[in-house]
Amino acid sequence: MGAVDEEVIGLAEELGAALIVMGSRGLGAMRRTLMGSVSDSMLKHAHCPVLIVREGNARDLGSAENQSRSTGAGGFWSTARELGGRSAPGEIDLPEEYRFVGQPVLVPGDMGGYSFVLAGTEGAMRETFGSSAHGAGRKMSRHRAKREAKGRNIIREMGDKEIVVRAAQRGAVDEEISEAYKNVADVVEVIHGAGISRKVARLRPIIVVKG
Repeated sequence: MGAVDEEVIGLAEELGAALIVMGSRGLGAMRRTLMGSVSDSMLKHAHCPVLIVREGNARDLGSAENQSRSTGAGGFWSTARELGGRSAPGEIDLPEEYRFVGQPVLVPGDMGGYSFVLAGTEGAMRETFGSSAHGAGRKMSRHRAKREAKGRNIIREMGDKEIVVRAAQRGAVDEEISEAYKNVADVVEVIHGAGISRKVARLRPIIVVKG
């Protein structure tokens, strides 16, 4: 197995992916310079748009978006865990392209199921300080998940669903089995029904990368 960025880019090209969604460790400028950054490399070399999900302030989205545009990769950054109190339509601190629809909210599910894209609402500003759920949430500990996965080939099971999995070690995959997570669709229905975020799109996984 080669470098993570090369593996993902190669698979994305092979599958004809239209978008690559990935997380960021949030390295500081010095560490990123010395160690390199997978996300930076993806933005520079990927053949399609790259959506980087990072924790932080929604204000960061604008500057990072400009960075991705300058590389020619067409990617952009979003905030999954926190909306930073500026999620609703009409908020002047949102990037202009999101100002009238709300901050994008990513709610990932398990690696074998769906994930969702939502949009921030005015209701979130009133009820939850502009915050929203950032994932399905575990219902099984990592230790128990590994026990449940014993004797199974999780990568092959994902392959049967036409989902490609790449991981540094088997344990990283076993602890993330689908059964370890709540049904993300149920979580999203609650968020949508409460008016905290509005459903926009449902995404099907094609490639899963585990560190």
